[in-house]
Amino acid sequence: MPMAPFQHIDYGNRISAIRQVAIALTQPTFNIPSQSASPDDLTCLFWINRMRASLTLGRLPSLDYTGFQAALNILVAEVP
Repeated sequence: MPMAPFQHIDYGNRISAIRQVAIALTQPTFNIPSQSASPDDLTCLFWINRMRASLTLGRLPSLDYTGFQAALNILVAEVP
């Protein structure tokens, strides 16, 4: 079942959102960040790019808070 796009993700919930998407995409465990990972932009960019690479999508060069949700929703759209 497709996953609904995120409407709003608080800064503190960014890693949780990445984990939800990774699980929905049935990514292997090594592509899911630890629940205690920092939600900073560099950490989120790293994990989003790992998921993008596994789907043969291009890497994002940077990520800011306003771009986080859009970047994650691109991956949500890939959920079968």
